[in-house]
Amino acid sequence: MTNNTKTKRIVITGHRPQRLGGWYKNYLHERVRNYMTDWFQRVLVKEPHVTLITGMATGTDQWAAQIALDLCIPFQAYIPGPDHGAGWSEWNFNAYKELLSWAQQSQVVSDYIQKVSDVDDPNIEWTTCRITGKKQPVHPRSYGDMMQRRNIAMAADADVCLAVWDGSRSGGTYNMLAHIKEHHRGMPVIAYNPHTDEARRLDKRWASL
Repeated sequence: MTNNTKTKRIVITGHRPQRLGGWYKNYLHERVRNYMTDWFQRVLVKEPHVTLITGMATGTDQWAAQIALDLCIPFQAYIPGPDHGAGWSEWNFNAYKELLSWAQQSQVVSDYIQKVSDVDDPNIEWTTCRITGKKQPVHPRSYGDMMQRRNIAMAADADVCLAVWDGSRSGGTYNMLAHIKEHHRGMPVIAYNPHTDEARRLDKRWASL
């Protein structure tokens, strides 16, 4: 018998620790983790076949991946470039690689690597990736543009978006939401603000974005 059950693909977008009270554990971190855990548990009651799509940034992205693991939800990792995590602390990078090893699927969205300050020539086109050790093309504009390319790829493959968003109109989370508003307007978007501890259906009121 053919199984026609459709898997619902949920993309996560949200702030890094810097926008959530800093790197040390605090009440905002706990709010985000608790909300996402409760939200995924409620989704599983109605939709037993779900997959998480995450960009694997520090903070919200990786917390969501860990929660997915804990709840036996498969996750797919969309990595912006081959040097993702190169500037992180050893502890953060090792934690990221360990989490990544549990991904159902992972893909590197761009072959470009980040243009870094220790590259002497600002017009350099190729340099050695600090992670792969291979010569890779340097992104001609900014790493933020690479992040948005990853966001675009994730949104294209998703059915629902869960956003941890403080309401500010700048940064990667806002850019992701603005892209969904323009190109995937019918996608349900649940936006959770950890500062107010409130959630709302953003796609019902796009004018507020």
